[in-house]
Formats: sequence, C-alpha cells, structure tokens
Amino acid sequence: MIDKMRKLKVTRENVILNLSETPRERNGDWTGLYAHVVGDKIYYRLDSPSCISYAIKNPESGLYEKPPQNAVLSNSLAVQNFRVFKDTNPNTASDSRYKAIGGYHTGRGHAALRGCGISQGAPIHDVRSPCWPLEERWVFGDQFHHPYHANGFYIFKSADGINWELFHNKPVLSNLTKCEESILGSDNMPSIFYDENIEEYVVYLRCNVKLGVRHVFYTKSKDLITWDTPKLIKKSPDFDFTNENLYYMGAYPVPSSKKYISFTHHFRNEILSADGSNRRYFDKKTLVMTSENGVDWNVAGSLFSQDSQEVKESRASGDMQSLRTHLGPPHVVSFEEEGEEYILYVMEGLKSPNTNLVKYALPKEQFKDMEL
Repeated sequence: MIDKMRKLKVTRENVILNLSETPRERNGDWTGLYAHVVGDKIYYRLDSPSCISYAIKNPESGLYEKPPQNAVLSNSLAVQNFRVFKDTNPNTASDSRYKAIGGYHTGRGHAALRGCGISQGAPIHDVRSPCWPLEERWVFGDQFHHPYHANGFYIFKSADGINWELFHNKPVLSNLTKCEESILGSDNMPSIFYDENIEEYVVYLRCNVKLGVRHVFYTKSKDLITWDTPKLIKKSPDFDFTNENLYYMGAYPVPSSKKYISFTHHFRNEILSADGSNRRYFDKKTLVMTSENGVDWNVAGSLFSQDSQEVKESRASGDMQSLRTHLGPPHVVSFEEEGEEYILYVMEGLKSPNTNLVKYALPKEQFKDMEL
C-alpha cells in the first residue's frame, strides 16, 4: 500500500513560452489562463480584447514561436475555457481532426454582450448558482445558437488547429443540463478526449456544489453532441463536502496503458463573509490521481503544494501576488508521455508580471507500484 499523499518529485526543465513579453500580455489580467499544448501548438488566452491565440513549434529550433495575426478565436465567450484536443477516433473526418470545447453560460447583463440584438431578445431562465447563492442569476436558454457562445458549451472543429468553425450549432452542455447532483459550471478548464478504451468521447467539467465547494462531473458521448447525464467522479480518500475544491480535473488517458491519470488543481477555502467575497485559501496543491475506468479515482500523491520547492522559489522571486490567489501557485495544464518520463506543462505566475508555460519531467518509476 502506498502513501496516498506522498509528494512526487518533478524536475523543472525549461520555459517553453513566455507570456509576459508584450505590453498586451503584461496588462492582461488572465493572459495565459488554461494555456495548453496540443501537438506542435500551444493555445493561450490574451486579454484587451479577449481572444485565443496560438504559438507553433519551429521544427528546426524546437522553440515555440508566436506568429503575427495568430488569433484563432475572438468575439466569443468561449475564450474563457477553449480547450483543444486531437480527435483520435478512427472515423473522424479529415476536416475535423482537431476538436475543441468552449463556451460560457450567462445572460443579458454580461458586459461583452452589449449591443447584441440576439441577446436582448433571447429567452432567459432563473438559474441560481449554488456557489453564489445570494446572487440572482438569469441565463439564456440552450436551445438556440448564440453568436458569442454565451449559452453553454459548444463543440468546434478544425482541419489544421488554426482555422476553426462550429461542429454543432447549439450548445451540447449547459447550466440547464440535467445532472445527477447540483449544476454544471462553465468557468473552468475542461478535460476532453476520445477514450479509445470505451470508443466514446469523455469530458470532465465543474460541478458547483455550494458556496466554497466545487467538484468534478464526468460524462461521455458517442458523437460529441448527445451526452450522458453528468455524474460526480468518485475520489479516494473521500471528497470533503465541507470546504474542498477540485477546481478543474486535468484528466488524461495514459498512452502506454489502459489507465488514466489526472493532475487536479486542489485547494480548500474558509468562507469569511456571507456572500463568499471574503475567504481564506489554503491546502493549495496539485493532486495526482489514477484510475482504471475514468470515474473512480485514487490519490497517488501531490505536486506544487504550498511548501514545495517550486512555490518557495516563487516566493523568493518576489512573486507574492500570484501566490495569494487560488490559481496562483504552479498548476499543470497539459500532459504527455515521453520515454521513461511523463512530461507536464505547468503554468507559473498566472496574474503576475512573470507568466510562463514551463516544461517539467515526472519520472515514471514513481508510479511503478500502480502499474501505469
């Protein structure tokens, strides 16, 4: 039996993308949010105005470069959580080998929708978020196409990962989706892939449980349009519904096995005001979990905990502002397998003047007793 909360050892290798190079990058509150690596491309968010941009790997130098005019998605609230994956389904058409999920569920009051005629006339529903129980919340219906993707999660497709269009013209999941518990949240980083073990697509999304508590929903689909009823993953040790948060799942299939691994951004919070605006974050770390079926997960260890060397180095560099937020400490945004190592792509310094996407190596030998 292994120590379920052992601290795994990683090696910091190098910065692969500097997201603090330009005035626009340095001024954006959420520059780099949920940046991720897909093949030879890195997708990342920019602000002022918001868009999803990409960098591409130079095959000669091995460095990632930001082409001019490199925005792939703009004028869309899907910028909040746009997540790309390569579709390994053998039946996928050649014009849609890249897929993505993204979208936000809101209502007419959102600042980005001012002047949008469709928003002014669209039907709305009273859906109060359990995470913000004192806030009145009206959201759009999910049975129509919203030009800003403001009424739930949409699926996008692309032949090259650069030029995108909708795969389906309506949201496939939303705050109005019937779930086994609570409601689906859209302000998070989805985990989505074609699961070759079951020959279906799977996605992990946020479950908003209550003020100060967030969990993870799992659902699957044969066609990316019709999804099963989302249900909570199971975690061992058990999830604490008092103050625990799995902010996003970060789940991936392990290429060399039939199993799954996750790098789940975790924290707890103490609510200090009735509306939740004042709270204390603690126990911030990345949970590393493994699973045999994608639903039942065992905690194998942790990375980037508050007292880890990586966080100590951030403190030493004076980057205290980012560490105060729940997404401030280093957190994993992409995963690959490379020889005898797992490669982790880690966001460092989010919401700080020194924001970078960094490559780390995690030796496989630390998982040998789990037969990954």
